[in-house]
Formats: sequence, C-alpha cells, structure tokens
Amino acid sequence: MWDHNHYTNGSWTFWLPDDQSTDTFGRLLLKWCQTCKAVYFAGSGRGVCPNNGNGHTPSARAYRIESNVGGTISGFAKQSGWRRCERCLLLCWGAGWLDSHCPMGGGAHVMACFIHPTLGWVFEDYMPRHT
Repeated sequence: MWDHNHYTNGSWTFWLPDDQSTDTFGRLLLKWCQTCKAVYFAGSGRGVCPNNGNGHTPSARAYRIESNVGGTISGFAKQSGWRRCERCLLLCWGAGWLDSHCPMGGGAHVMACFIHPTLGWVFEDYMPRHT
C-alpha cells in the first residue's frame, strides 16, 4: 500500500476502488496521504504522518476496502491480514506488526480489534484487492 518501488519484491499490485467508481463492495474508509504515500483511515481525523507534523495530507478521493468489520464482500482476489493501527490510522500489513514502527510515539503499531459475538476479541481484517 506504499508508493515505494523497493517494496515490490515478492508482492502483488494492490488496488482499491475510489468514490468515483460504481463498485460498491466494501466500505468507503480510506484516503491516500500525499506526503508519506501511505493509505490511512480518514474517519477519525488526519492521524499521524511520519513526514508531516500536522497529520496525513488527504487525497481528494476516498477509497473503499473490504473487511470482516462490515460491508459487502466481492469475488475479486484479495489478500487478508491487513490491519488498522489505532494510533496513527495507517493500513498496515499485520503479519509483521511486532517489528513495525508506529510514527506516533514509537514502538509497534497497535492493531485494532473488535468483539465478535462468539469468538471474543478478533483483529479487524482488511482485504485490499490484488492482481
């Protein structure tokens, strides 16, 4: 989800439908930070950008993402395991979160959870589409 060419080794090309699309799968939750080039959750303010002390610089468009939290799931190929950091609001790869670095106060990202009626505490799971 970052715009850095050195992160492409062994990865897919991910895509998210925007607010101009007729595609209504998932929920309209994300913005693209024009400063740090990362995707973040815009519903709770601007979050913490590592390159801008005033928070993320929001894109004009909003983007949809599918998740286990709500919304309609499509038949497109997706990768689960992406998480929302509760502190900086970034969309992060969940598998390496213990080794991650959150720009808000240092330390690892704090992955958001919710209470499932039968499973108890469950990580929010976001699924960007891939090619």
